[in-house]
Amino acid sequence: MIQFDIPGPPRTLLRARHTRNGHTYDPAQNRDNKREIAAVAALAMRGKRKVDGPVAVSIVVYKRTEKKQIGPLMAKPDVDNIGKLYLDAMNGVVYADDCQVVNLHVEKWYDARSLTRVVVTEL
Repeated sequence: MIQFDIPGPPRTLLRARHTRNGHTYDPAQNRDNKREIAAVAALAMRGKRKVDGPVAVSIVVYKRTEKKQIGPLMAKPDVDNIGKLYLDAMNGVVYADDCQVVNLHVEKWYDARSLTRVVVTEL
């Protein structure tokens, strides 16, 4: 099992951008977020080998709120875009390719802190 936390507000995969002449590119924020997630995942992987079989991934996002409201977060960002960002960022770091992910669970919660907890379990 590999587990790591990313402090700060929820991160999500932004849509690809297009130039006027039709070229598609990844926004800089996506690249920065993937780089940060990959660096934290690499620290969690120290002394461990990349997983070469199927994996289950659990991603739980905690978004800080000033209100007394603690519980499910039913607002942006969307869980599918959260999952895509983290799975892409872990490519080549935790596993060879995100096609190895056979089970994905993403949750969003309001909390007193802002962080994202990622747990990867080899099946």
